[in-house]
Amino acid sequence: MCPRSTGKAPKSRSRRAVPAALPGLEEFVLPTRFGPEIAGIDEAGRGCLAGPVVAACVVLPESFALAGLDDSKKLEPEDRERLYPQIKAQALAWGIAASPPARIDEINILEATFEAMAKACAKATAKLANKGSLPKRLFVDGSKTIPHAVLAREMARRVPAADLPSQRAVVKGDSLVAAISAASVLAKVWRDRYMDRLARVHPLYGFEENKGYGTMDHLARIACHGPCPVHRLTFQGVKEHVGKMDAGKMDAVQAHGEEERCIAIKLP
Repeated sequence: MCPRSTGKAPKSRSRRAVPAALPGLEEFVLPTRFGPEIAGIDEAGRGCLAGPVVAACVVLPESFALAGLDDSKKLEPEDRERLYPQIKAQALAWGIAASPPARIDEINILEATFEAMAKACAKATAKLANKGSLPKRLFVDGSKTIPHAVLAREMARRVPAADLPSQRAVVKGDSLVAAISAASVLAKVWRDRYMDRLARVHPLYGFEENKGYGTMDHLARIACHGPCPVHRLTFQGVKEHVGKMDAGKMDAVQAHGEEERCIAIKLP
């Protein structure tokens, strides 16, 4: 009999400090003042077994009022929901982008995360360009910056004349840089809402509880029912059960991937 209990997803993961990927970035200091020249970027869902990896980019004004802003993982869901519209309203520009499961399986999770980050940055830059400004410095949560070629490709699609911003990777940046904190909230809330929507489409997996993370309950449900079209089929805990998917499910995986690759995923 399939399990009925649910468990909350683990929220923390350790990070090892690694120098930023691009030369010259050691001269940067963490910003204490913001404005159109500075953007922060973060992701949500990189370690999940199902659903997209989502990235957000936020450009904050010099003055903003976002009480309680912090790393989204440290905030209660109601605080994230409260901050979500406030960040959108007060930011000079923001962008959200996602890489769906099929894309993650195709190019691997790290490259799919970079791709989502680059698209989010390009969206925010395009909005800022309409106001006559461009970000010059991009602060990325984690130990790695977005590869130059990936960022250049996505920027060229939306803002062809824009120079690429310099980048700095900031370990635990979602707790240290307000613009990254804001980006982490947008990415987390957007993704959680999306997983709630997927839970109605695929009710056997408890996505409304686990948000796609590999909880014991989620793993047991995969083992019982086999993966569904929004699972990441190359991930440990999922790939062992791909054989349980019938031809109809496999066709649905391909259709889901193509659909989300070609259209923008839109949520409030």
